[in-house]
Amino acid sequence: MFYMNDANAGIIEAILDSEGYDPRFKQDLVRICKGIRMKGGNRITRKFLYINEENQNVVWERLPLRDMTDIRAQVRAKAFEYFRGKGIPIVQKWYWPRGARSFFSYRADMDEGNASIMERFINAARSWSGCLSFFVCGKAYAKNAAILQSLATLRSEIGNHTFMHYVFSDYERNWLNIEHTEALLDRIGIVPKGYVGPAYFWHPSMYQVLEDKGYLYASSFGVDQDDYPFYPPKRGGGRHGFLEIPFHCVGDRFPVFGIGLEVEEVGRFFEQLMENKYASCAPMFLYGHPDMRGRIGEHPELVDGIMRKARSFGDVCLGNMADVAAWWERRDKARGDIAYDRPNGKIHAESYSGSEDVYWSIQLEKDKKYIVAASDIKEGLKLDRLDQYKKIQITDAPFPGIGEVVGTSTGDDGWVQRGKLLHRNLQRKRRMMRDLREAGKAMADQ
Repeated sequence: MFYMNDANAGIIEAILDSEGYDPRFKQDLVRICKGIRMKGGNRITRKFLYINEENQNVVWERLPLRDMTDIRAQVRAKAFEYFRGKGIPIVQKWYWPRGARSFFSYRADMDEGNASIMERFINAARSWSGCLSFFVCGKAYAKNAAILQSLATLRSEIGNHTFMHYVFSDYERNWLNIEHTEALLDRIGIVPKGYVGPAYFWHPSMYQVLEDKGYLYASSFGVDQDDYPFYPPKRGGGRHGFLEIPFHCVGDRFPVFGIGLEVEEVGRFFEQLMENKYASCAPMFLYGHPDMRGRIGEHPELVDGIMRKARSFGDVCLGNMADVAAWWERRDKARGDIAYDRPNGKIHAESYSGSEDVYWSIQLEKDKKYIVAASDIKEGLKLDRLDQYKKIQITDAPFPGIGEVVGTSTGDDGWVQRGKLLHRNLQRKRRMMRDLREAGKAMADQ
């Protein structure tokens, strides 16, 4: 996935930065995390996810074999033991603005260009469009500018979903793949700063295109899913200047498995998934397709219910993906040189710079964190008086397993199956290369 050597230290560093630990301990933490096993790499496989407690229903999605969420859990466990061994509390930048428990955002991938379905969704979405980010697949809307004009009347963000709904294995074609959709959006005055990868397709050259074009964030199932944001590492060291925002992969594909979006089971799944995210303080990043038959475009009431659930929590931030990226940049830039006064049981920031909405967590026990403001860190606080601050109890998921990967297919491992898959991929690549050339000519003629 990231072409890293030395036990994939680049990925470990990316997760450590994402976790917001005191940077003075970073090299020690990298060293103790080097033994973490990262199974499978970026090879795409079929993963099964649990959606129902009662009948143990599962759905599947094509995802990388490597599980970044599992790697993060191992990093957290090793960091806890490290700080406990040093006899000091774990001080981290808290994940969400002003000590909120989670952040909700909804992503709408526009793949097919069905005008009537899309118009219905746009009309239904007006009251909650501030939490929406739409991503336009250029070829589906090249001859449908009216829908894009209608979309621009919402308070939503509009981003780039490639032109071909495909990612090529070379820089030049990926540049054109992004640029054609940029040209299409430019006609309605939109300059996209966010990118969503199509399906499970990913290639490192696409990351370089996004870097060179100045995109603020990406979201690619071919990299990660259902995880916290992070700045992806570069090949050879360092990190990219844009944020990767992983979303939960179970969107609105239920009809593929014979489950209509109107059935109670689907609404219950999302409610339970969000309850689990709230309990663990994990992101509530969900997605669907507003212009495909049988999907959320024909069932906007499902998204309306999801929005109402997000608002019901009270201490969950709501915003689009640009809001998430802007927040994570503020969080990343916050700096506090934390001094640990062990004899007096006190901590304080000897120097501090950063946004006031960046809060900090102080952890003494495995399942409990105290959330304090930047002003508290600057002034200094005593560890025996933490109870006066907001306490976050990290509880077990109220609906165990819901939305989690419960199995991986081995059906593609045989040589015959892998050969067929390679042949199909080669045919698709040739078709996409031809269609991209033709699209370039058509765009130039308009």
